[in-house]
Amino acid sequence: MQLVCAQMGCSLIHSPPFQANTCGKIERFFRTVRLRFLSQINPAEIKDIDELNLLYWQWLEEDYHRKVHSELKMSPLDFFMAQSERIKIFPNPALLDEYFLLRVKRKVKHDATLSLDNILYETDEHLANSRVEVRYDPEWLSNSNKPILLYHEGKKVGEARQVNFHDNAHVKRKGPGRPARVKPEDFIDTDNETKNVSDESYNHISFTSISKVSNPNLPNEEKGEG
Repeated sequence: MQLVCAQMGCSLIHSPPFQANTCGKIERFFRTVRLRFLSQINPAEIKDIDELNLLYWQWLEEDYHRKVHSELKMSPLDFFMAQSERIKIFPNPALLDEYFLLRVKRKVKHDATLSLDNILYETDEHLANSRVEVRYDPEWLSNSNKPILLYHEGKKVGEARQVNFHDNAHVKRKGPGRPARVKPEDFIDTDNETKNVSDESYNHISFTSISKVSNPNLPNEEKGEG
């Protein structure tokens, strides 16, 4: 929370221990909520937390903010608007959601993958072998289409998406790898000549065919591989 507040230019101030009077305002507000809101609803009629929140915000807007406060001699809404010039507007509201995401440190492996909560993610190759800060909402982990955000020194450097193992297994990659197996029928022996039907079947060597081409007059028993 201190880090989030610092990024927004706010100060996080806790009440001193053993000084309950410093929390008097919020405690009085909680009492008002219990007396004027919770006492007016029937819990048996509330379907879920979303409906409860909707009723609360409706009460806050129509009741609490608009009734005259006994100490302020005006409504909380009027008191707030009277000091609107003191409000500092955050320059980029779109970043607020990212500031409140969970943060963990991870190292991107040489194959540009990283693991989060036993889920494998892949990112851009230029981030391989680097350490990044992962920011995410826990609900994103259950959505394979939702990327997680990658940061380095406070700056966003990319995203990572869950690895689709089915699609990943069929991706063609450059670089050295296991040579493809060439079928025997790809080689045709006609008139003591060996012809490779497939131009890409260069990694199969038939010692028997080599012997026939280099010395076609050898007896049959000498044309074998042994």
